[in-house]
Amino acid sequence: MKKHRKKAIYLALLAVLLFSLPGCSGKETEGPGKDIEEQNPGGDKEVKPGLAGKIISEDLQPGNQFVMKTEKGYYYYKYVNPLDKQGTAAFHYVDAVTGKDIYLCNKPECKHDGNSFCVATNKKYDIGQLCLYSGRIFATSVEETDTQFLWKLLAIALDGSEMGEVATYMTMDKAALGEGQFPMLRGGQLPIHKNKAVIFLGAAGKTYLDDTVQYGTAILDLDTGKVSYLDEEPLSRENAQATGISAYGDYIYYCKEEGRKTVLHQYCVKDGTDTSYKLQPGFKGKYVVVDEDNIIYLRSVASILYLYHPSTGESMEAKKMPEIALRGLTDSDFALPISFDIASLTTDGTYIYAIRQPADMMLDGKKVPKQRYVCVMDHNLKEIALVNVGAIFEDFDDDMLYSERLGYWSFLGDEIYALIDENEEPSGNGRLVYKCNRSDLLEGNPEFTFVYKKE
Repeated sequence: MKKHRKKAIYLALLAVLLFSLPGCSGKETEGPGKDIEEQNPGGDKEVKPGLAGKIISEDLQPGNQFVMKTEKGYYYYKYVNPLDKQGTAAFHYVDAVTGKDIYLCNKPECKHDGNSFCVATNKKYDIGQLCLYSGRIFATSVEETDTQFLWKLLAIALDGSEMGEVATYMTMDKAALGEGQFPMLRGGQLPIHKNKAVIFLGAAGKTYLDDTVQYGTAILDLDTGKVSYLDEEPLSRENAQATGISAYGDYIYYCKEEGRKTVLHQYCVKDGTDTSYKLQPGFKGKYVVVDEDNIIYLRSVASILYLYHPSTGESMEAKKMPEIALRGLTDSDFALPISFDIASLTTDGTYIYAIRQPADMMLDGKKVPKQRYVCVMDHNLKEIALVNVGAIFEDFDDDMLYSERLGYWSFLGDEIYALIDENEEPSGNGRLVYKCNRSDLLEGNPEFTFVYKKE
């Protein structure tokens, strides 16, 4: 009897030991791991380890498009090109002090090879949109079974200790999706406002032809798990994409192409009502919500800002942007006045930023120095600063400043972040993150410094 009891105890201990060392190799690879108390990516003030506890309702951070930052460091997801699959898709953490980049996984000696216990590289899920919200990372994903595609929202602990499924927001049989079709996942920001997540849905054929693409937008309530959709059909070729998502108060704002017009919508997070605002012709989805009754927007005449009042439906011209004195054409003091054609419009919640189209010119075979202007205004559109940052980003891709998607600027308190495409070989897909202080920009002398590389 004692012999059998000792054998049972031995087997139980062996099982516990084996279970506690998933994905092990003979050498420890980098990750939060055993020194998690020293690294503690989340910071004691911001999160307790693990995913237990209520999801605290927060407001969507105005102007934050791509930075996931805590007091101690940055989080990002390394995507893998689906065409060549070079490298490993993974969640990463960058220490703000040392710049050390590690896998977001605290499993001792984990190989980070996609095994089911690795939080950073778990191959069970394909990852899409991301955000840092209520003390954890949220990510959209798709899990594929033999017969179905399961669209799921995941939550990841900031210390890399745990990954859990929050909800399945859509399930579809492969046969119902259509022959040769598969889910599309959009990377980038996952807008969550007051516990309502706005999630992109998509599917397409392998060739991504327009006549195969289906779109949809899901609204997931993190408190109840209830899912609603912005369209009659969750996924359809008739649906238009929801773009330009922002939030203010109890409302989420988004744009949709409806016929030949871009229509601004206001979605109420309390009761789900949806109101559409048809702005003046030429509106292409560039706008800033000042408050519930003041919306600044652009028409195709991009040097003029317009003001819209939802309460009255009245729309009016609000500000003509100042002309820029383009210098450097000759050795004299002559300056050529040119219009301030706005490429991007965004806000950090305090100031409004109008980013001008680039102006590269040649005169007598001589290249004019780059003119990269940013106009900073208050909510009354009074000019606070007009800054040329052309010299700072002389050698980088213009998309950093002038992306239609506004995805290359982020604002966090007094920090301004710029995401720059690095066109180096062989990968050509590296992205460098720089930052400056907002106060320095307002004074006209921003100093952008390198923060980390999003590979």
